[in-house]
Amino acid sequence: RSPMLSVTNADPERIEELLAEFARDVRTVLPPVLSIRNRRRSLVITGTPEQLSRFRLYCEQISEREAAERKNKIRGGAVFSPVFDPVAVEVGFHTPRLADGIEIVGTWAAAVGLDADLARSMAEAILIRPVDWVGAVTELERAGARWILDLGPGDILTRLTAPLIRGLGIGIVPAATRGGQRNLFTIGAAPEVAKPWSQYAPAVVRLPDGSLTLSTKFTRLTGRSPILLAGMTPTTVDPAIVAAATNGGHWAELAGGGQVTEEIFDRRIAELTDLLEPGRAAQFNALFLDPYLWKLQVGAKRLVQKARASGAPIDGLVISAGIPELDEAVELIDELGRAGLTHIAFKPGTVAQIRSVVRIAAEVPTRDVIVHIEGGRAGGHHSWEDLDDLLLSTYSELRARPNITICVGGGIGTPERGADYLTGRWSARYGYPVMPVDGVLLGTAAMACLESTTSPSVKRLLVDTQGTDHWVGAGKASGGMASGRSQLGADIHEIDNSASRCGRLLDEVAGDAEAVAQRRDEIIAAMAATAKPYFGDVADMTYLQWLRRYVELTVGTEVPTDAPWLDVSWRDRFAAMLQRAEARLDPAESGVIVTAFDATSEDGVRLLESPAAAIDALLSHYPDAATVLLHPADATFFVELCKSLGKPVNFVPVIDADVRRWWRSDSLWQAHDARYT
Repeated sequence: RSPMLSVTNADPERIEELLAEFARDVRTVLPPVLSIRNRRRSLVITGTPEQLSRFRLYCEQISEREAAERKNKIRGGAVFSPVFDPVAVEVGFHTPRLADGIEIVGTWAAAVGLDADLARSMAEAILIRPVDWVGAVTELERAGARWILDLGPGDILTRLTAPLIRGLGIGIVPAATRGGQRNLFTIGAAPEVAKPWSQYAPAVVRLPDGSLTLSTKFTRLTGRSPILLAGMTPTTVDPAIVAAATNGGHWAELAGGGQVTEEIFDRRIAELTDLLEPGRAAQFNALFLDPYLWKLQVGAKRLVQKARASGAPIDGLVISAGIPELDEAVELIDELGRAGLTHIAFKPGTVAQIRSVVRIAAEVPTRDVIVHIEGGRAGGHHSWEDLDDLLLSTYSELRARPNITICVGGGIGTPERGADYLTGRWSARYGYPVMPVDGVLLGTAAMACLESTTSPSVKRLLVDTQGTDHWVGAGKASGGMASGRSQLGADIHEIDNSASRCGRLLDEVAGDAEAVAQRRDEIIAAMAATAKPYFGDVADMTYLQWLRRYVELTVGTEVPTDAPWLDVSWRDRFAAMLQRAEARLDPAESGVIVTAFDATSEDGVRLLESPAAAIDALLSHYPDAATVLLHPADATFFVELCKSLGKPVNFVPVIDADVRRWWRSDSLWQAHDARYT
């Protein structure tokens, strides 16, 4: 067995810490040591075969524990997962174990007339002194080196060094190989050197009007600020904040998640058009993994393309919530380009998705592709990926494609942190060259802006919430933040309040009718403290109580004088309830019951738009409404009515196995309604 062990896919500092812990645990006189650091995440340790075997097991136990934590969503980010391979040697070098050999070499050198001190120094370098190749190459860069010649034999050092100088603007030539010699001695065959990543850092430029601004690859491509307003439902469903950001010179995304019908889409585009200054254009954020919305907005019905063809001020499409297959993406980019959508952005959230976008960009070399990389510390829906891990794993691949522009977001909560990403300083803590990005996405922070229609109380809550730098485990809360499950069944970051606590309770019982029944009172009490309470036991209500409860929840106790209904589908359901009550309370046992609440008649609409008056009219005609309990069939009818197409109701009509779905459905818009303070 080998006395030297290669360790890859690991941070050398982490391995050093674990070696120190291991040495304390095993209480050995000469513990294993980190002997060679040959790459940023690659090293060699030296010790006895028995020690190395035990240390490997020690690391694997830590890896298994962290993998379990990640799988169970206790934490996010990269998992400690080193790869071990024995080095094919019989003697372990670069270890204090060989210290006795130094004096022996010095004695031999003196005996044959050589410089004993030089011999000892060379022996120390070979036998006991650790090698930090990463540090040596870094010193070359600091000294101003622009070329490295590998004089051989072979190209081993070239292959070892090339990843370390990537992004530094330094070239390397394996001079002992035929290819290297051709580069050196053939006229016109000088090797090319990729530009250093530092050249992607922002530059301060003066505009014709005398103002100073930042210039990045993103700003030069789009003509907009490097600070972007990301698409969010429901915040950027509203054209007002999108228009304000666009008019301010920012990339701003109208969220497709709230444009659920062609009528709504057309209305919002018209509003946006009216609000934008001449010559300004916004972008549209489409959810790829929502089959209905994708088909409506980009697919079969092509509302976005048609709107652009009609002159709508939209010049870009952001494809979020999934990445199309390669062929589909290439075809889509071509189609969108022909439609006049000049900017196409993809929003990957994993290393695999980022590499998919790189492959897409490679297939369309003449088209610019913007990539929005979002880490798992984002507000709202989130992954468990760490933004820095994603960038460290893929940055060189992204920069290798000249038609890719990089923007990042997800948990960038301060201007200083945003500046670190734009300048590339963020990567220094990991020992990498500067890795500047071209733009920074803001999401949750924008909810507290003046132009956001988020209610004042929610804005204040956002500002006052402390937050945390650590991962919040699934179903847990920390620093005023919680991680729950959204209506889509996806992980979502929420402020830790009564709503998120109710959500976590419902996560525990979702789909389990028996568990729901056992905790029914607890569930109802938790809902009562939120914007979406339980409607009540309709089987125990009179028709009058039933109707009044519906109006109380959907309109509010203080009924406004005009447009009381937030959505016409809520009014339609109210009409259906009134007509059901008429049919049940009318003394006629057969035939047609003439309704007073016909939404197609002027009188009917007038009553429906005054819900309190409508209930009074029903009670005047059918006094029994105040005393007759709902028929069992009408209780079932009500649940089915609440399931009908339209805006989901803002209450939970029944406590059953689907209670979590009832409560979570359309559960975000209340943040924009002051009634739900």
